[in-house]
Amino acid sequence: MARAGSAGLVLDKLLRVAGVTRQRAPSPQFDELGASLTARPQPPWTPTLFEHTLFDRARAPELQMIPVAYRVEIYATNSAVFVDVVHFRSLTTARDTMHIPDGVLSLPVCVATGAVSFGAVGYSLHKLKDSLAERTIPLTGMMSALLFAGQMVNFPIGLLGIPSVSGHLLGGVLASAVLGPWAGCLAVTLVLAVQCALFSDGGLLALGANVLNMGVVGALGGYAVYAAARKLLGGGSRATVVGVVVAAWVSVMAAAALFCLELRLSHSGVEYDFSNVFALMVIVHSAIGVGEAMISGGVISFVLSQRPDLIYQGVPRPGLVGYFGRATAAGVVVALAVAVFLAPFASAAPDGLEAVGEKTGLTSAAAAPKVGMLDDYAIPAPVVHWEEAPAWQKISVSLAGLTGTVMVLVIALVLGRALKRLASTAGPSHAK
Repeated sequence: MARAGSAGLVLDKLLRVAGVTRQRAPSPQFDELGASLTARPQPPWTPTLFEHTLFDRARAPELQMIPVAYRVEIYATNSAVFVDVVHFRSLTTARDTMHIPDGVLSLPVCVATGAVSFGAVGYSLHKLKDSLAERTIPLTGMMSALLFAGQMVNFPIGLLGIPSVSGHLLGGVLASAVLGPWAGCLAVTLVLAVQCALFSDGGLLALGANVLNMGVVGALGGYAVYAAARKLLGGGSRATVVGVVVAAWVSVMAAAALFCLELRLSHSGVEYDFSNVFALMVIVHSAIGVGEAMISGGVISFVLSQRPDLIYQGVPRPGLVGYFGRATAAGVVVALAVAVFLAPFASAAPDGLEAVGEKTGLTSAAAAPKVGMLDDYAIPAPVVHWEEAPAWQKISVSLAGLTGTVMVLVIALVLGRALKRLASTAGPSHAK
């Protein structure tokens, strides 16, 4: 935090960067983490958002090189400038929410998307129970763990021409290419549910929208695009990789477009410039989709070179659990390695949805997230003064990633065993 008495100087410097002059004195609570200077005015005032990185030289010497971002909302009217500090964080561990938070979509839209997602996930469970193979349970657990770990590693898209924005893996097409559409949808849904419940990533009311956009559209819709492209190209390994690449990019764009539709149905045209929101979502996510396509295509290409039998072919293949167990174990090890060693070095830039929200004012509508057990993908420090230590910050993210990855894996395996028991009790014709 800033040193007592220096808040005004820090704020003046921030506002000079933004090109405005402060007209409201800072409140005594400015030195508190995330405290506000003034109450936010009500719409139609739209915030202008910016981020600036400073080095707080008042810190202890070992903490002097920790960059701290002050995210400030500036509300300009004809008579005054209102300032609100809405975020105050260390960039070394900043992990903003990756999914739609509560408050952005209206309650009717949340209910409708939740109902559609519930039906799609329920149907996926039914279809999966009727086509359960020996390979399905271990591979679903492994893929769920991989998706969770992969989504923790935000990648910068500055090289694609969009600076200060990051993206993360959705993984619906990747999961469905290995598991099939039904298990792929369940794997993505499980990851989203754990992220929401344990890490406060994505709103509880908005969980249905997140599942619809990334699980249903990403896995089920993405698989349809992948299968069509693969068939059009004649099948084979090259057609499989190209189909995954095309479907991965399309799934990201479809999820972005669907969010814009959900947002439009949630709000009147007076509150937000929807044409601007749509344009920004398309531009940003077209670049994120390239990253999604590269990651998904690279993984599938590697799988085809090592274990082509792992690619889903539409008809369950008989095989020994142990035979697939080696591949499952290797995938779990990779997932744990990503969560422990790569997640702490993920890009601190806001992801696509958050970046668009900052530019269009959507973030001001977001409700404060419910506090999860491991809120913000971090483990609380056992000693208070460790919280801002760079070493602990990275260890904390690693431990949170490890916990989440293991939890997703265990839940997926337990769910798979339960489905297998249901399939066996339903009759021999359902057990394959």
